[in-house]
Amino acid sequence: MDGRRDLTTSLSLWEKAFDDLNEHDKKELQIGPGSGTTDIDIVVTIVQSKRDECVKEQWVLYTNTQGDSVLVRDVINKVSDWIVIFREVGDNVVQYDPGHAALSWAAVRLLLQLTVNDCQTFGAMLESIETVASIVARYAALESRVLIHDSVLTKQLSAALVLLYAASLSFLAHARRYFADSSLTLKNTINTTKTYVGEPLLAIEKREGEVFKLVMLVQNEIAGSRLEDILSTIKQNMTSLKASTEARRNRLVTLINGIDTRNNYESALQYHHDGTCDWALRLQEFHDWKSQAATGNSLLWIHGPAGFGKTFMSVWIVLYLKQSMQIALAYFFCVADNQATRDPYAILRSWLVQILEQDDAVVRLMSSLFTTGDKEQTLTYRELWDLFVAVGDAIPGIGFVVDGFDECTAIDGGAQYHRNKSRNHFLLSLLKSLAKTRSRVLVVSRDVHNIFEKYSYRITAEDTTADVRSFSEFMVNEKLPKKKIESRQKIADQAA
Repeated sequence: MDGRRDLTTSLSLWEKAFDDLNEHDKKELQIGPGSGTTDIDIVVTIVQSKRDECVKEQWVLYTNTQGDSVLVRDVINKVSDWIVIFREVGDNVVQYDPGHAALSWAAVRLLLQLTVNDCQTFGAMLESIETVASIVARYAALESRVLIHDSVLTKQLSAALVLLYAASLSFLAHARRYFADSSLTLKNTINTTKTYVGEPLLAIEKREGEVFKLVMLVQNEIAGSRLEDILSTIKQNMTSLKASTEARRNRLVTLINGIDTRNNYESALQYHHDGTCDWALRLQEFHDWKSQAATGNSLLWIHGPAGFGKTFMSVWIVLYLKQSMQIALAYFFCVADNQATRDPYAILRSWLVQILEQDDAVVRLMSSLFTTGDKEQTLTYRELWDLFVAVGDAIPGIGFVVDGFDECTAIDGGAQYHRNKSRNHFLLSLLKSLAKTRSRVLVVSRDVHNIFEKYSYRITAEDTTADVRSFSEFMVNEKLPKKKIESRQKIADQAA
């Protein structure tokens, strides 16, 4: 035995990957082992036709961070480049798999043949195709040079490739479902975007990372194998995906234009006294809100008079949610003497930016809804709410917290007087949008009539008595350490 195995008698890895798909995806792709193959020349012809169309239209996909226009034709050129690379290694592959990757090219052909007239939608579809075309080409060489060897590691690598190929085919199936919708526009796909954008593409990235680790191990195992070029292309692709995600994230952050109130949170946290505010975590209303056990409890308003320590309570709740619950979380602290934080929509913008920074899937989701090719200004209120709904529907259980909401009164630029109208409109939009999501919102403020009467809990003196007493004892003990315990206790009781 020379450690090599005969692969010509078994199903190809792409065929195994197709077998692993669910029936819904198989039906969508309309392909399968024995259903006929797609000659790569057919794909080349279609790609050339699409390229000519893009050159004629001069479609711009987006503007990069350097200010250069990225054309749709640039993306389809990448697809063409990957086909060339695949052909270069194809002679070696077909020695053991004559129909290698025919299933994937057939799926690519089905997607290319869709009629899409919108520039941004067509560009997004081509990016999907380019993702899979790159995988087909990169791993064709890997199969021909590595999988002819028989070992435990190569078997593990084969299994990992099947999972990667299955993720790629599933991604194409989802993409075809998405782009075949004749009524599709990027701004009305809130309920369908997560299916196409989220899990399928993330699955590809995860599977490719697993393959990369195994290729490194196989290179050490197989004497004389030189896989540096393959490793380099895999690593380059993963780096490129990360860089692309970061570039998209930066563009979206600029568009949303949110402000950061983490300094307010951290400053208040420094002055929080241990043992206080725990009463808030024990509230039944708060328990229902965080567990969403009761009907209609996705929004909770905790309110009380000035001087009841509401901001410290908000900080304590945020810290608790961060440490004890595995959920995405965004918070905002309104400050009376900071005009920027008194615009109600500064809350929404900040929330969206925070969630955007936490999850790569959110980057793709937002990018699919609002591409930046022809957009120079920040998003409108309607577009911001669309993003809020899309993200809240795609990611279950997001927690949004705002403290000091009573401070949100818009400032009229000419007359310089406070107006509550903007806040009321914001509240109405928040309630309507929240109902379309699986998110939770906690609002903390002073007593303000007609905010959320039916969703509220009013802080009482009884709630904060223990906090006040604890803080009084702490301050007296710190300032008067030499006095007798009885005297200090009496002073603390009087202060409380």
